[in-house]
Amino acid sequence: MTLLNPLNAVRSALQTAIQLANKLVQRGVSGIRKRFSRKNFIKVEWIALKDLKIDSKYQRLINTNFIKNAKEFRPELVKPLSVFLRPNGDYVVVDGQHTCVIAATYVEDPSEFELPCQVQEHPSEFTLEECLEAEAKYFSDFNTTRTNMSSVALLRADLAQGKKYAVRIDEDFRKLGVHVELIGAEDDEGKNSVKGYRGLKDAISKYGLIYTRRAIQFYLKQNSDPKFKNWRRLDGSMILGLTAVFHFLDNASGMDQKATDLTDYMLTYLGKKSFKEVTEKTAGMLQDILIVERVLGWYNTLADATDYIKIGTDAKDSTLSRWKDDPIHQKKCKESDTDD
Repeated sequence: MTLLNPLNAVRSALQTAIQLANKLVQRGVSGIRKRFSRKNFIKVEWIALKDLKIDSKYQRLINTNFIKNAKEFRPELVKPLSVFLRPNGDYVVVDGQHTCVIAATYVEDPSEFELPCQVQEHPSEFTLEECLEAEAKYFSDFNTTRTNMSSVALLRADLAQGKKYAVRIDEDFRKLGVHVELIGAEDDEGKNSVKGYRGLKDAISKYGLIYTRRAIQFYLKQNSDPKFKNWRRLDGSMILGLTAVFHFLDNASGMDQKATDLTDYMLTYLGKKSFKEVTEKTAGMLQDILIVERVLGWYNTLADATDYIKIGTDAKDSTLSRWKDDPIHQKKCKESDTDD
């Protein structure tokens, strides 16, 4: 029996980057080759931590749990920060803000501490707005090459650059009186903060501001009721589902008295359901429709014991089926809005 040398097995997995690239070329990956030298790379400088500043207009919000869980500053894990030097002398961190905050939290003397930085200098004639736009673009370009940039982080960077889609979303959030990670309306002690950007955005994109506003107003009203079952923080998934319910109320055919009954059910009974009960196992492209089906199921069950008139949900020509045939459900919400 022939035994394999474990060390040889490990070594056989080692390849140079050039070898890996050549294999990709053989598979059809190609691009324009350009010549570079050391001078094309940004030199590393040591900048005092006290001089490094962070611009929240395009940066992500600080992840408090990440800072807390770090527990200590570990220099061996630090890579050079990406920094821009503005004409007024400000050193602005474009990538590495959490490294800065961890250092400021856990090193013995933050005021005397220095961090390695790759510094790019803005042209001396740049205005503050031009600096901000250039930094936001760099932040967006830098992070879209990595897999960990959230949709909200990208939105924040694009908003700082004035991209039309981002400005439109910010304006829509302001009109609704809500914000997602401070994008949109001014914060109202957390009461108007929405967790779940995608659900809120899809509600607006598919059903419009009027129905989304009704859903949020209903949500906030229920949150003020002490008997309400802990939805407390506004959630995008719930807003999307409620928005769909309000659209159903107004647009499903043959509702009449049923619309009045369903409205009464929502005001009187829906708050007794937990957030989990409403949204569990509804994630995905059909989340709004699944939540409508769930609410109607609860309503019809209660109708057996009350004066509520049942709403048809099963037959092909039922009230629910006809609503599902509404052209609005053919409207696909974009995965990315950055095209415009």
